[in-house]
Amino acid sequence: MKTLCEEAVMRSSSRIFLKSSLFSWLILSMVIIGQAPGETPALLWQSLGPEGGYVQTLAYDPTNPDIIYLAQYGYPCRIFHSLDGGETWQYLSTVSSYVYALAVDPVLPNIIYAGGASRDIHKSTDFGHTWTAHRLSDSYNYLYDLSIDPSQTGIIHGVGYFWNGSEYTIGVHTSEDAGSTWVSTSLSDCQGYGRCLAVDPKYPNKVYAGGYHKPGASYQPGLFRSEDSGQTWAPASTGFLG
Repeated sequence: MKTLCEEAVMRSSSRIFLKSSLFSWLILSMVIIGQAPGETPALLWQSLGPEGGYVQTLAYDPTNPDIIYLAQYGYPCRIFHSLDGGETWQYLSTVSSYVYALAVDPVLPNIIYAGGASRDIHKSTDFGHTWTAHRLSDSYNYLYDLSIDPSQTGIIHGVGYFWNGSEYTIGVHTSEDAGSTWVSTSLSDCQGYGRCLAVDPKYPNKVYAGGYHKPGASYQPGLFRSEDSGQTWAPASTGFLG
């Protein structure tokens, strides 16, 4: 049977071991991030602004990656740009809509598209200084992602929510005339929401649209593929976990 003295020694040893372990972990953490003991913690991230609202989406100029466009969350949406790789930002213009997606033409970077929660999609031909609205659909839709065909930049694809008259479904929107007119397609016959879209850079006729929908009692991942530049679509979700 341990004496009171022995128990006190054991408790003291445990505290010393714990403190030693914590100190060793702290020193190791400092070494990993390149900080010497006793120094002020190094900044791993630095805010670059702009101030006044959180960032909803970003897009960079494919011909000059130092030029970046930013849309803040809000209505109307304030657009900013950076000309030095994000070091500094300047207010550029305002779009009369919420903006959830931006896309810059990879050949003619003066052309920028902005899509969001609206019946319209907005297009700029002067590097984002002014915008023109083009009707996306007669229904109120949400557009969450935009992608431009790199081989035919007049073809633009978007994905988001499509109102079919009774509920929102995963919907894609395609323009073949640089945004002047759009064709909207519902990808499912049940409630759903589109979130992301990608165009194959090597085979741009292949387009992928992703989101989630509710074909049964619960929501399931939804991935769809087109092999004819968005003319027709087929499910591609095999293997996804619900």
